[in-house]
Amino acid sequence: QGVDVKKKRPLSLRDRGEQRNAAGSLDAHDIHEFRNDIINAVRMPPKTQQETDLEIATDADAHNDSQARACNGGHFLVTSFGRSSLSQTGDGHFSPIAAYHEPSDSCLVLDVARFKYAPYWVTVKDLYDAMIPEDKATGQSRGWLLMYPPTKGKHGSKKSLTVEEIEGKRPAACVPLAGSGVSLC
Repeated sequence: QGVDVKKKRPLSLRDRGEQRNAAGSLDAHDIHEFRNDIINAVRMPPKTQQETDLEIATDADAHNDSQARACNGGHFLVTSFGRSSLSQTGDGHFSPIAAYHEPSDSCLVLDVARFKYAPYWVTVKDLYDAMIPEDKATGQSRGWLLMYPPTKGKHGSKKSLTVEEIEGKRPAACVPLAGSGVSLC
């Protein structure tokens, strides 16, 4: 089924020089948009498949992608940042954001390298600033990803998946016989 991803990156010093994309607009986003994306992600995460199916069944008017996304709930937010900017070892890193604390303007980073770093709180400004330095591999600043569930009806199908399909399981009859390399389904 996949996932829909929207990539965003912070305004770097180069962007502040007003480099524009082919459409004539800046392809970078400020700290206020980053903060809003965090808040939206933690306050309205994607819904479960069952919740989504129920809402689609009761709302036949969900025709376009934005309505379908709203019906699916929200998004998850994953950041790509330079660890050294946060006084950590290593360089580029991806981590999901799990919570936002408004009084301190901080977010909870769920580090995917749990053996190295436990989940930790960091201010939105510090995390935003950690995305700005140029990535040596791409020559651009890092950024954040908004990850949405796949939109319903995008490919003309509103079929609900079975538990087996969701978990990636196949019926025994479809598993290739040992050594044959031939799938029966």
